[in-house]
Amino acid sequence: LAMVEAAEGDHHAAVTECRALLSRWERSEDVHYGVWGLRWSASYLARTGEAARAEACAEALARIATDTGHTDALAALAHAIGETALLAGDADTAADQLRRALDLHAGLDMPYERAHIALRAGVALAAAGERELELERLADAHRLARGLGARPLAREAADEVAALGESLERR
Repeated sequence: LAMVEAAEGDHHAAVTECRALLSRWERSEDVHYGVWGLRWSASYLARTGEAARAEACAEALARIATDTGHTDALAALAHAIGETALLAGDADTAADQLRRALDLHAGLDMPYERAHIALRAGVALAAAGERELELERLADAHRLARGLGARPLAREAADEVAALGESLERR
């Protein structure tokens, strides 16, 4: 629901849904089903300046990753750390952590998550001044999202590339 609210531009409702997800997770301490939502929530909350809530999601992911050691949980934690680092202005750490998340996802059959992480890695790489890698990650995100029919995610990647004055067709 948070994704839908965010896509429709209702930030308050999206944050409310992210907070509800975290609250539900805290009551259940699930180590499987909550990972995806906590990862997305950490990303959205950090992107929208909700530092404390993004950090709470990262802490939840750290507990899951510590308890399970599952690759998806470790990748989600790296993604959340990258997002909170980007929010704090530490572009190098953000880029390193989001690259780590992508590397961890390489062996997983989770293309939507990989596309989202690639998009955010591109943004972090831009902040770190790594333009070519940024464009590669954004093009990867766009290609994966289009292949999945995930139009909002594909559009976001295309918008990031266009903001750089580049063309996806050339990529």
